[in-house]
Amino acid sequence: MTRNGSGTYPRRYWWLVLVIVPLAGAVIQYQPWKRESSQSAAGTSVSGNQFLGSAIIGNVSLVVNEAQKAGAVLDPALLESLKSAIELSRSGNHDAAVAKMETLRAASSTVGQLPSILNNLGVEYLSAGRVDQAKATFEEVLQKDPANNTAWAGLGQLPDTQLVPLRVVNFSSEWGGAQYARNIVDRDPNSSWKSADGTLPQSFVIELPIHAAISELGFNNAARANAKQATKEIEVSFSDQSATSGFESIVKATLVQGEIGQGVKVKPAKDSRWVKLRILANYGDPEFTQLGDVDVIGKPRPR
Repeated sequence: MTRNGSGTYPRRYWWLVLVIVPLAGAVIQYQPWKRESSQSAAGTSVSGNQFLGSAIIGNVSLVVNEAQKAGAVLDPALLESLKSAIELSRSGNHDAAVAKMETLRAASSTVGQLPSILNNLGVEYLSAGRVDQAKATFEEVLQKDPANNTAWAGLGQLPDTQLVPLRVVNFSSEWGGAQYARNIVDRDPNSSWKSADGTLPQSFVIELPIHAAISELGFNNAARANAKQATKEIEVSFSDQSATSGFESIVKATLVQGEIGQGVKVKPAKDSRWVKLRILANYGDPEFTQLGDVDVIGKPRPR
């Protein structure tokens, strides 16, 4: 565009200014190329162990790499089943995507056990409203790979769940040095911890498998052989820092003598990775104190 002798634009081009300038401004503000690219990336892939809801399905290369590490081969038929499941998921037909994924699993037991396949199936179960099957599938991944953050994040989309496995990382005493302390997390209703003597308070530090928003603790308080040794007063503290520091007292509770499965609520739910229990009193035995299984319930919060 050139200027005329008077230094002004030719009048016959005035309409271009009115049309092009607002249009260019709208395009720059909207940036459709970025929006399309962002949606494509979020909807078709998963980076590492990030949980991306229904968009987790779609990373074919992740499945292929896991299959190669497991010594399996994704033949063309299996790849087509996977791609078909991807398209069904993207279209919102999650029941059909589940059926396709189940068919894929049935066709190859090795491929069917890959964490990426199981996580994809768990997400599709969840998207289809089949919560119990989603939970079981994510838990199947964690049985093989306890550190799989995708599966933990999947469980985090479900109602509060029991967080396992728990690990006792510190304790004040145990009877006979016979590894009694670990009995409070072994999920065996017939075993229990017993103190080395009558000293109170007694304490434990329990490590969760992952950071979680804890909403409840459950206690098995059926002391074996002597009911007076059952735990009575207990203090619960949480730490999100380490097993040795950062503990904050959350709740004190009186446990019912001999009760199995007594719940102690945490309101509001509190993020933590370590739980400290301090037994302040028992039901009157001067020599020993006992406590059975401890359960921790909440929502996983992978980091």
